[in-house]
Amino acid sequence: MANLIKTGEMDGIIIGHTDSIRLIPVVEKAIDSGIPVIAMVPPININKILTFVGFDNFAAGKSASEWVVKKLGRKDQMVILDGAHNHDNAINRRQGFMAGLKTGNMKVLAIDSANWDKSKGKKIVTTWL
Repeated sequence: MANLIKTGEMDGIIIGHTDSIRLIPVVEKAIDSGIPVIAMVPPININKILTFVGFDNFAAGKSASEWVVKKLGRKDQMVILDGAHNHDNAINRRQGFMAGLKTGNMKVLAIDSANWDKSKGKKIVTTWL
């Protein structure tokens, strides 16, 4: 992205990403170069972007866990395999999910992250089982 900014050939940037923090320097460079930036889910932790397009991850997580509570009969045990513990979208979704679990009597036995890696996720779930 930094190399594209140097060319000066872009009219704007629409960016969908997984890390709201690491992209701040390059996004600021684009904006300071006069290139407008639109962020898609998750938002970038900077107030200079033109706009943000996305949804409420907390509400999405809460809605999902309320559905789980309803389907499991309001009392059960579970483990949670997370995408990435340190990404804003994952943090907000996890917080919403935990809030929704309070509508039942759910016990979370473990939470772990596979960092969006399928083989790591399979190893974690195998260990849990």
